[in-house]
Amino acid sequence: MSQGMVFRIGSFDLTKYGLDEQRAKMNQFARFYSALATDFRMLAYSRPYPLVEPLERIKEMMAAAQGPRLREQIASYRRFLEQIIQSAYLKDTDYYMIVFADKDRSPQVLANDLASGLRLPAQPVPGLPSLISCNYDEAPGSIYPLRSAYQRNGHPHISFLYSYDLRGQLTFNTLINFLQLPCPLSLAIDVSTFDPDKAVPILQRAYNKLKADLVGRSGNEAPDPEKERAYLDVQAALSAVQHERQGLHQVIIAIAVEGRNHDELEQHVQLVTSTAARNQIYLRLAWMHQFDAMSFFTSRPVSETITQASRNLTSSGVAPLSPFGFETNKDTRGPFVAINRGVNAPLWVDKFSLPAYNEIVLGRTGSGKTFMAGLRAYRERMFGVQTIFIDPQGSFRKVTEAVEGKYNLLRLGEGTALNILDVVHESAPAQISHVILLLEALLGRPLTIREKGTVDQALYHLYQRSQVRIDRFEPDKMPRLEDLAAALLDGENSYLPAPELADDLDRFVNGSLRSVFNAHTTLSLDLDRRYPLITFDVSDLEGEFQPIFIFTLLSSIERIIRQRRAQQLKTNIVVDEFGILSQIPALAEATGMLAKRVRAWRVGIQCLDQNWDTFDTPAGRRILENSLVKVVMRVDETAAPAIVGNLGLTGHHAEVILSAGIGEGVMIIGSKPYHVFFQASRSEIEMLTPYGQRAGAHLVALPTRP
Repeated sequence: MSQGMVFRIGSFDLTKYGLDEQRAKMNQFARFYSALATDFRMLAYSRPYPLVEPLERIKEMMAAAQGPRLREQIASYRRFLEQIIQSAYLKDTDYYMIVFADKDRSPQVLANDLASGLRLPAQPVPGLPSLISCNYDEAPGSIYPLRSAYQRNGHPHISFLYSYDLRGQLTFNTLINFLQLPCPLSLAIDVSTFDPDKAVPILQRAYNKLKADLVGRSGNEAPDPEKERAYLDVQAALSAVQHERQGLHQVIIAIAVEGRNHDELEQHVQLVTSTAARNQIYLRLAWMHQFDAMSFFTSRPVSETITQASRNLTSSGVAPLSPFGFETNKDTRGPFVAINRGVNAPLWVDKFSLPAYNEIVLGRTGSGKTFMAGLRAYRERMFGVQTIFIDPQGSFRKVTEAVEGKYNLLRLGEGTALNILDVVHESAPAQISHVILLLEALLGRPLTIREKGTVDQALYHLYQRSQVRIDRFEPDKMPRLEDLAAALLDGENSYLPAPELADDLDRFVNGSLRSVFNAHTTLSLDLDRRYPLITFDVSDLEGEFQPIFIFTLLSSIERIIRQRRAQQLKTNIVVDEFGILSQIPALAEATGMLAKRVRAWRVGIQCLDQNWDTFDTPAGRRILENSLVKVVMRVDETAAPAIVGNLGLTGHHAEVILSAGIGEGVMIIGSKPYHVFFQASRSEIEMLTPYGQRAGAHLVALPTRP
C-alpha cells in the first residue's frame, strides 16, 4: 500500500446531541465509510490547551494598563489562567484523516468528498504533526529521547499501544473517554476496507463455520456464550453487507501515550489501559516494536505483524469510532469565561464580535447568576468593555469599588431625583411618546386618546419654550411635572385642557412624593469611560415606583450613550432582576425596543431574572430574539420543559439545568449550547462577594492532575 493523502478535519460538539441525533450522525458516517470503499485512518491529537495567544494578549493589556492597581489585577488574571489550564488539564484536540485512495483523484477533490460525506470542514495538508522532534531510542515498552535532547528541551517519553479485541458496545463516547483523560495522548483508528466482492464470501465462510460448530455440538458440551455471540454478530454483519450495502472493514485502535518521564508515563499507560478495559477495548503494548507502532501516526501503512491484531467491523461499527465529536473552542479573542465541562476545555467569549450583543441569564435564587454577571464584567473590562449595572439588590458595589469604578446609591426623596420629563430622545414624537409611557406607569392606568392628545401638545410647547437640547443636556432647564400639570389646567395654545389628568398628577406634584417626582434631576449620570464599572444601586427604591425609576434611569443612560454612538464603544448594560421592570408590560416592551435599538451602537443589554415567564411574553420574546448569548443556570422543574423547548436544548442539557450546582449551567453562544462552570479565582471570589456576605459561597476547588 502506498503512502496516503492527509486531510485536516473539523469537529462537531457531541455534547449538544440527543440520542436520536447521535444515531442519525452514526448512520450518516456509516453510509459515507461504506461509499468511500478504500482504506483510511482517523487521528486525534489531544494536548494541553495552548496559552500562547491569550497570554500574549494579556501581556499587551498590561503594557497599556493605566495605573498599578489595574496592572496587578491583570497579572492576577494571567496567573489564574495559567493555573486553571495547567492544574485542571484543559485539552485542545486536532483531527486528521489519511486516505489511501487512488492517486487519480486530486487532494482537493477528495477533500470536497470528505467534507460532503462527513459534513465537516476538510482541507488537504502537507503532513501530520510529528510526535517526536529529536532523536529517540527504544525500550521494550516505550521510546525515550536521547539524554542530551531531553535535558535541553524536555521531550516526552512515549508508549504505543494498540487494540487486539473490541467487545463492548461502541458509541461516540468510547473514544471521547480517552480524549478526556488528564494526560497528553494521540489516537489513531486504522481502517482497512475489504473489496465488496470479497466481503460477502468472508462473512459467509465465518457464518458457516460458526453454525457448524454450534449445530455439531454434542449434548454433553457446555454452552459457549462467546461463540454464540460471535455467530449472531456474523449473521447481523452478513445481513448488513448483503442487504444494507454496508462495507466490511478491519479495524485497529492505536494510542500514543506521553509522559514527562518514565514514571509518569507508566501512570498514564495504566490510566489508558484501565479506561480501555472499562469500555471492553483490550490493548497491548507494542512490546519490542514501538517504532513499528509509531507508523499509526504517520501517513504510511503499518506492518503486517501489527495488522494481524485487527478486528472485523461493518461500517456501522466504524462510525462510532469517529473521534470528531470532541470539539474544543479555539477562539481566544475575548476573556476566559468558563470551563466547557463537555470536553474539559476553556471557553472564551467575545460577545462584541457577534452580530448582536444582548444577553439573557436565567436561574433561580442562589444559582450564581448575579455572581457570574459580575465575574464576566470584571474580566471584560480588561478587554475595553464598560459595564453599567442597574442593581436592585446592592450586589455589585464591592467589585465596582475594587476596580475604581463609579458607585451610585439612589435614595430618591433624600436629595436625589430623576425627572421623568428629561429629554432622552432626539425627535419630538419619540420624546413625547416616552413621557406618555412614563405617565401611564406612574398613574397605573392608560391615558385616554383625548388625554394623550392634550399631553402631546402641552409637552411640545413646554419643550419649545425651554429650548432644550439633547446634545448638551442641562437638567435645570428641563420642564418639571408641575409645569405639565399647569399646562393641562390652562389649555394654552388652543388645545383642550385635561383637569382630571392634572388632578391625578397632584399627588406627585404637591403631595409627599413632590421631592421625588417634581424636581430637576440631581443624580449624576457620569458615564465617563475612565470608569470600567458603573453601578446604580436601586436597592433602596423597593415599592410600586421601582419599575418606573429603573426605566427612567435606563432611558437617561441611553441618552448619554446615543451622544457617543459614533465612537462604537463596547458597552454592556446589566439589568439585574429584570422581572421588576416587566411588572409593567409597557415598560418591558419599551426595554425590548431599546435592546434592539442600541445594538447598532455596539451596546448590549444583559437581562438577569429567575423566572422563565418574564421572557415568555411579547416583550420578553423580543429581547430573546435579539440575544445571541443565553445562560441558563439551575431552574425549577416547572420551567425546564419550556426553556428546553424554546431554546433548542437537548435532554442532556435539561438534566444539567435541573441539577446544576452554584455557578454551573448551560451557555448558548449563537446556536451552540455548552455545559459550563463559571470558575473564579480566590481573589475574584473575594472581590465579587457582596459586603456582609460570607466569601467562598461560589468557590469550587480546581480539578487537579492525578
